[in-house]
Amino acid sequence: YKAWGSLLGQELVERDVIVACIDYRNFPQGTISDMVKDASQGISFVCQNIAEYGGDPNRIYLVGQSAGAHIATCALVNQAIEEARIGRENLSWSTSQIKAYFGISGGLFGVGATENGQS
Repeated sequence: YKAWGSLLGQELVERDVIVACIDYRNFPQGTISDMVKDASQGISFVCQNIAEYGGDPNRIYLVGQSAGAHIATCALVNQAIEEARIGRENLSWSTSQIKAYFGISGGLFGVGATENGQS
């Protein structure tokens, strides 16, 4: 399953896209809160350092697949809540730095599904 990010990354790199694959602790080494924190720290690193790698800090796109989609969504929602609570200037990254977010598969699309996969 970890190869998915590499395969998509290779396709994007061939199209002159800079790719950063953010990893996170898995259970039992970490809880969902740890996983979201890890993802948020990775997003922060990209936002703060993308220019050093030739990237445009105003054109950051976030993609998560399966559990990564769920964790990335949680990281974005948590960040938005923190921005509303304490302000953007006090945080290491802002949701406004993310141009778009793409969640691919996973629990994001399970709404209305039944046990056998039929709605």
